[in-house]
Order: sequence, then C-alpha cells, then structure tokens
Amino acid sequence: MNQEFYIFVSLFIAFISILLTAFILYENYKHNRLSVKPIPDLFASNFVNRITVSLENKGIGPYIIKSFRVIKGNEIKSNIIEWMPVLPDGIYYSNFLKDFEGTAVKPSESIILFEFILKSSDERQLVLLDTIRNILSEIGIEFDYTDIYERKMTFPLHFLSNVYRIEDNTKYISSR
Repeated sequence: MNQEFYIFVSLFIAFISILLTAFILYENYKHNRLSVKPIPDLFASNFVNRITVSLENKGIGPYIIKSFRVIKGNEIKSNIIEWMPVLPDGIYYSNFLKDFEGTAVKPSESIILFEFILKSSDERQLVLLDTIRNILSEIGIEFDYTDIYERKMTFPLHFLSNVYRIEDNTKYISSR
C-alpha cells in the first residue's frame, strides 16, 4: 500500500510538471510573438515649402506591406502619386513610392510615400503646393501587412484632412 501511494504521488507530480511545462511554453510563445510586434504609423508633415507623407514603424518588429490603398470617396488607387496632378515643365516631385507590395519596414524606420519640396517661391509653385495640399486633404490611406510570423493585419483607414486643410495654409503663404 505504501509503495503504491508513492507511485501514485510520483505520477501525479510528473503529470502536473508536464502541464506546467506546457503552460510555460505556451506563455513564452505568446510573449515571443508579441515582443516583435510591428506598430505602423502614418506621419504627415505640412511645412511652408515642403509636404511629406511617410510610414513609420514604431514597434520592435518589422512589417511587410501586402496591399496598399489610397482612397478618395469611392475611388481606390494603389499609391499617392496617382492622385497628383501632372507637373509643368521644370517642376518635379521630390520623392514618391509607387509599388508597395512586399516592402518591409524595419523597426524605427520610415519610408517616404510622397514628398514635394518647393525649389522657389514663385506664384506658380505656390499654387501647385496648395493644389497638392487640397488633394491630400481629401484622401485616406489604409493597407494590409504581416509581421514576421505571417500574421495578417490591417492598418485602418487614416485620412490626411487634419494635416492638409487648405484654409489653414493660406496664412503661411500670405506671411512671406
């Protein structure tokens, strides 16, 4: 009887140890997945002579863009530059990214989606800058991405209207 009791207690302790080990492994697995979670953020700057829209990664794991959408009303395009006007001769967009599929964004890194910098302050470029601000104020951006574990996530629709309101920018132009 005494020996059977010790065998039972030994098996019970072994079973509890296996359960506890499985639980700790599961918690460790969850922690490891969360510890490399990407946190995408949309950054927009609106200066007197420069407009920039970029994506940043504020998390500690990379993310890979799977699909990208720029939305205005019911229309959807795959990048910001497709919404922009054709520029007159001698004026160029400073930077833009057209193809996002497969783009990886490392932690603490940013990628410029669109940038326009004034080269001079002539009236033609100032009007163009306001036109670009007006277009950006009407669009929204969303995209699908994965982390390194291939978990699919969606960056929810963010509108740029709070950064690029044309009526807010007229004071900067008139103050030159």
